[in-house]
Amino acid sequence: MPDNPHKKRRVVIKLGPKYVLSIIYACLVINLIILLIVAVAYPFIQPVVPLFHSLADPRKHLVVKSWLFLLPAISLLINVIHIQSLKLINNSQELVIKLFTYSDLVLQTVLLMITLRNVLVVFKPF
Repeated sequence: MPDNPHKKRRVVIKLGPKYVLSIIYACLVINLIILLIVAVAYPFIQPVVPLFHSLADPRKHLVVKSWLFLLPAISLLINVIHIQSLKLINNSQELVIKLFTYSDLVLQTVLLMITLRNVLVVFKPF
């Protein structure tokens, strides 16, 4: 019997094993929050912002405000690399996979804190 041509097909994207899906979704939500923070604050931020506080040369502390979009890009890159790596280590032990995904969650949380610090230092709403 042929397939019904009117039947809708569901696209399923497998992000990882079921026992770590909630962690992966949390990482993706944090990534979205980072992007929203930068995008919403961008019009209200002064043209030059301090991005790299730990550099020895004070002249290199300040960058153009568009550099703040580097943080969501790094966050997205980390998520993509971790999700692709999960597909490669899918046959590993459950503990290894959980530790790997929790490390992603920690990295995303640190990037969220860095984003909040950098935006709140220079945010002038009015």
